[in-house]
Amino acid sequence: METTPAASPARPSIGAAMQGILLAPARAFAEIERGARWIWPVLLTGVLAIAGTIITGPAIDVAMEPQLERMRQGGTEPTPEMLQSMRTIGLVSQAVMMPIVAGISALVGAGLVFATTRALRVPFKSLFRLTAYTGIIGFGLSMLLSGILTRLRFNGGQVETAADLYPRMGLDLMGGEGWARAFMAAVNPFSIWAGVLVVLGVASLAKRPPRAVAIPVATALVLGALIGALMMGFQLSRMSS
Repeated sequence: METTPAASPARPSIGAAMQGILLAPARAFAEIERGARWIWPVLLTGVLAIAGTIITGPAIDVAMEPQLERMRQGGTEPTPEMLQSMRTIGLVSQAVMMPIVAGISALVGAGLVFATTRALRVPFKSLFRLTAYTGIIGFGLSMLLSGILTRLRFNGGQVETAADLYPRMGLDLMGGEGWARAFMAAVNPFSIWAGVLVVLGVASLAKRPPRAVAIPVATALVLGALIGALMMGFQLSRMSS
């Protein structure tokens, strides 16, 4: 009697995972658990961040002003060709760095979640894939909207200093400058959205109800937000010095 060989399981759908993280999280979590590759969401996150930088457009010249002033003090008057070259170098640097930053962000986030949820026995690779996909929202879409808002504010004459290149999108809308603003900015719609998805994703991977994983995952998210706030605070303090 002949036996029919079992059909090989279908490969995880990367497209379904990336679309699902925005519209159907349960489907995304299922594909992530099946092993949807992490490189594509990291690249998409980088592309969204680069797009935000491109949309920022001429507003980015404000960030170059200190360097241009030092050149003038040294007796060199920047030419239009020199300005364009500096913009091009900045854009190429962004294109190279953003996917790397997105990958590091996902790696750090996964490490923090893994450290606080060891008792759940969720594999690190699964958590890394999860944070890579949620990074599309927490980092990619956030950077894209930031670029759009900065361009609109620049067109309205509201971008005067390098700090103005960081639009207020979270608790920092209430005020605050420097380090205070950095910590307040860590709480925004994108960080909350991505954080909720991480909690639900870990619950799905661990086969536990969300309330059973909420505290350890939230601890990791708070630690990650503090790291991000420290980085932004350092950047703002450097701009103001």
